[in-house]
Amino acid sequence: MLVGVPKGDQGQRISRNGLNVHGGKVTYRAVADALKLPYTAAEEALRG
Repeated sequence: MLVGVPKGDQGQRISRNGLNVHGGKVTYRAVADALKLPYTAAEEALRG
């Protein structure tokens, strides 16, 4: 669940633009690279 984003909008592009981490997965490549953690595409993380 994205805090502050209505449930019906959570899979929309606008929700993914600022998403760095979801469900324990890093969804922003620059953050993953900087922290040497695996990257997961936002769409995949949001699907669960």
